Amino acid sequence: MKSPNLKLVFLTCFLGFSFYAPGQAQQNAVQQGLLQKSKAVVSQYVANFDRPAVRIPSQVAVDAPLLGNGSTGVAIAGTPDKQTYYLARNDFWRLKSGFNESYPAVLGKVEVAVPMLKKASYEVNVDLYTAIATSTFQAGDTLLEIRSFVSTKDDCLILRLKNKGKQQIKGQINLLLPAEDQFKNNPPAESLFPAVTQQETRGNGTKLICRGFEELVDIPTKAAAAGKIITQQQPAFNLHAGESLTYVCALSSNFKSKNCVEKVLKTLDGLDQKNVKQLEREHKKWWADFWSESYVEIPDKVIEKQYYLSHYVMGSCSRDPQFAPPIFGTWITREIPNWNGDYHLNYNYMAPYYGLYSSNHLGTAGSYEQPLLDFMERGKFYSKEITGISDGLLYPVGIGPKGMETTRQNAIMESVFGGYIQGGQVEHKGLFFGQKSNVSYGNQYGYSVLYDLRS
Repeated sequence: MKSPNLKLVFLTCFLGFSFYAPGQAQQNAVQQGLLQKSKAVVSQYVANFDRPAVRIPSQVAVDAPLLGNGSTGVAIAGTPDKQTYYLARNDFWRLKSGFNESYPAVLGKVEVAVPMLKKASYEVNVDLYTAIATSTFQAGDTLLEIRSFVSTKDDCLILRLKNKGKQQIKGQINLLLPAEDQFKNNPPAESLFPAVTQQETRGNGTKLICRGFEELVDIPTKAAAAGKIITQQQPAFNLHAGESLTYVCALSSNFKSKNCVEKVLKTLDGLDQKNVKQLEREHKKWWADFWSESYVEIPDKVIEKQYYLSHYVMGSCSRDPQFAPPIFGTWITREIPNWNGDYHLNYNYMAPYYGLYSSNHLGTAGSYEQPLLDFMERGKFYSKEITGISDGLLYPVGIGPKGMETTRQNAIMESVFGGYIQGGQVEHKGLFFGQKSNVSYGNQYGYSVLYDLRS
């Protein structure tokens, strides 16, 4: 018997499993109805923050307002006089198979410095339906509003500052490499590895940062960001009452373009106010389509809000088909994250995807398979050597993107975590934590499924 208090609607129910093929007009009508209803339901919910984040930068999950486009992640922190937008990417890792040698890396941060807001009130609201954060800071007659989002197209963090008070507002926007507090250096267990960095200011007011790992790695990586106020040549600003400005920070990596530095500079040079408005329209459309894939209504609105919050997080961090989000999501704010921020295969990696399949967000779940496929060759090696199954797969507890093994025996494990080796948790340099019997499959089951997905 159906409960009258639960409404669960899937687009596929209307279009995918019909007994007949509806005409285009009917399909459009159904889609429009889903868009309208899902908007009415989801737009009720806003993530409210009345104080700055405390647990940031952090080696674990942060307690900050979060933005993202499934590739770039932005965590909002700082006091009203120094708002900080931490930048990270799913495809920016140090890639080296070895225990505590492979992990998602930090890229940098955007800082909005407004000294006159030192004693201002703090309020940040993230609208789940549009994925736009509105930050409001007020001190007497001084009132600054910052609207921010990460665009679906062109991979940009966009900030729109508006003076909504009576007093003139002066400040500066800077793009910076990570600060000291974004690194943990605790050798030999957690060591800082050499990174190539670049930071410069161009003549047109553009600031550029870049980080990369080129030495002692299996696969070189690099990420870059470039930012500026698009209507002026300097990072300093002076807003009179009612005035506004737009700041854009473009991001990329060596996996998205051959020269990520040139890419971000080119993206930034090609943007004006008209382009930015188009980016916002496309951003809103992506989220409207995402929410229309399904919606749920239940009497308990607290649980209902948490349901949509969880989908908001996955929609913000899981869209890159080549790079799944790390264990704490895209929002990496300190190197090295706990558990290397890797894809932990006990259950941690799988669990966030469960709800995406049941709620019809199949596109957002598309990042799940690739790391597993990329590790198949090593998985076949472990299966053959450890279990004797030549056509099976056996995976260790921790892997990363592009076939990396984050928990493979190396000098760090031998010197600091030798108990894993003496305790029999390591075989053929792979760390299994006693799970070998649970993750080995023959060709009839797991291997054939993975092989079919790869082909």
